[in-house]
Amino acid sequence: MNSGSGALLIIWVALGLLWLFVPFAIFAIKRLLKQLVDEQKRTNELLSGLVRQDGKGPHVEIPEFRPKGGFLS
Repeated sequence: MNSGSGALLIIWVALGLLWLFVPFAIFAIKRLLKQLVDEQKRTNELLSGLVRQDGKGPHVEIPEFRPKGGFLS
């Protein structure tokens, strides 16, 4: 076995391991994405509770951002 075929063997083994572990990674990512979507829905529900019933905006006054000492001043 020369060095070229040894490197090729290492590449094939690495690709085989990736082929073995990729489905498990996909299922793990799907579970994490579902958790993120659920948390986003919960955050949206909490934020919707901050809006007044008369529809005039949030309870909290958010000041307008004005940079000091920049190009816009």
